[in-house]
Amino acid sequence: MGSSVSFILSLVFVIELFIFGVDLINVQAIYTELDTIAFNVGYLVSKEGGVNQSTLEYVSSFEGTRMEYDTGPLAFGDLFEFAIMRDAHPFLLGGGNLTIRVNGATLIGYYN
Repeated sequence: MGSSVSFILSLVFVIELFIFGVDLINVQAIYTELDTIAFNVGYLVSKEGGVNQSTLEYVSSFEGTRMEYDTGPLAFGDLFEFAIMRDAHPFLLGGGNLTIRVNGATLIGYYN
């Protein structure tokens, strides 16, 4: 009887550990996707010489993804810094919503 009760009580910790693992995997998947988006945005901005409507449409085509950047004038050879962000809604991590942010930078006019 005692081992049955301890098994049932230990399941609470196992379930919490499983949910925590799912949260970590979900946050990592979002971060990886944002990193890929930032790489592609860096290429587009470098090639086109700045942020235009097609770049913003590319970023917004991923659900919940947004982009922050300085809107100042850009010239050939300038360093352009930006951030790609998305909110995550984990079960256990952070006690609420998390904003996952990936910073990127590219040189205007330098692309392969």
